[in-house]
Amino acid sequence: MAIVVLATLPQGSAWAEWEAAAATAPGTPGTPTAPARGIFGSGPLESRGLKTASQWNRVVDRLPELSAALAACAADPAECTAPWMDTWLQARRAAAALDRHGQLRAVNRFFNRWPYKSDRETYQASEYWAAPDQFMANSGDCEDYAIAKFFALRELGFANRNLRIVVVYDNLRRIGHAVLAVYTESDILILNNQTDTIASHARYDNFVPWYLVNETTLWTAAGPALSALIPKLSVAGPTTPARAGGRVSATDRKGPA
Repeated sequence: MAIVVLATLPQGSAWAEWEAAAATAPGTPGTPTAPARGIFGSGPLESRGLKTASQWNRVVDRLPELSAALAACAADPAECTAPWMDTWLQARRAAAALDRHGQLRAVNRFFNRWPYKSDRETYQASEYWAAPDQFMANSGDCEDYAIAKFFALRELGFANRNLRIVVVYDNLRRIGHAVLAVYTESDILILNNQTDTIASHARYDNFVPWYLVNETTLWTAAGPALSALIPKLSVAGPTTPARAGGRVSATDRKGPA
């Protein structure tokens, strides 16, 4: 799963959006957020508005609709209009009986069962962040797993302020990647599609953080240092797919991240 485009985007596309965001004064989140702790060895994080994160904003706009559809499905089986709805409701009912750590493990394992598929394969596009229903219908790549897990944990009652989708550069595999971070009082736990094991962020010394998002805020972590390392990372990617939505990246060509 690749969420980042490595040195393949034209200079005027999403990279320009990111440069504009980086030049903007830090924004104030719309709702309270967890302390801006560093992650994967980064220093303190700067929070910014979400206006430049076009792919993520499109997904966030869908989440209330999906929650309402699931609520209707739970109340009346006739309202279950897609196979993914009943599949997720069954999993949610099972997870609801677990404690918080059990829920993290259950959600991570549940979505990791989906096979990895690149955006090129699924959407004939270089970059596409899929909404959870799209992921459960079509599979996806790294950020799509993280998005589905984010939505699932929100459905289970986890607070937005404690969740982050984190885009990183894996300096061992030399590719972009994305994971879901869950902030607790004492640690930051990582849900990674590459493993069913949930570990502290401190265990991932190969990840260089780039940016983090939740429903209200975008945080920048590595700033100029990572920008210099990889000069053409993409925040959002093209927003118009060749078919139904999409993207493809250099990381896709190197295999699942």
